[in-house]
Amino acid sequence: AAALLIWLERRLLALWQDRYGPNRVGPFGLLQVMADMIKIFFKEDWVPGFVDRPVFLLAPLVAMSTTLLVFMLIPVASGWGVAPGLNVGVLLFLALAGLGVYGAMLGGWSSNSKYALLGSLRTAAQMLSYEVFMGIALMGVVIQAGTFRLDRIVEAQRHLWFIVPQCCGFFVFSLAAVASVH
Repeated sequence: AAALLIWLERRLLALWQDRYGPNRVGPFGLLQVMADMIKIFFKEDWVPGFVDRPVFLLAPLVAMSTTLLVFMLIPVASGWGVAPGLNVGVLLFLALAGLGVYGAMLGGWSSNSKYALLGSLRTAAQMLSYEVFMGIALMGVVIQAGTFRLDRIVEAQRHLWFIVPQCCGFFVFSLAAVASVH
């Protein structure tokens, strides 16, 4: 899907900007995506000499792993998913979202720069404050469904989606989720 979207973006940008580049490499510009993938695989992983190397390498790992672990909680179908019957699904979602702060903190700390550390502290404070509003917005859904299990919350919306009675909570959650990702 990523390769298709890259190809589509390049085609549309070339069309809108009246450029030839991506449209001339192979049929319909399809070989440009292959060339980009090969280039990415052979790019050098550069670590600056002044950083704390183990922490520098750990920061993106922590940020990505906590984000990807949230996806295990999403029920795909009835009774089907990685963790479909988890009794504390909403709470684990909030906990994993809160752990993403450590990636930003480690990134600022590893740079051995006080300005980067202050920036990461500011980012962590913002992320945590937005997650409070995300949690409060989710509590209306939990009260309506009567459970913390995500599969049961999905089943409880069979007749009426919770976005209808919880429209304010939806907007608060959406804004907080986008703001905490920044």
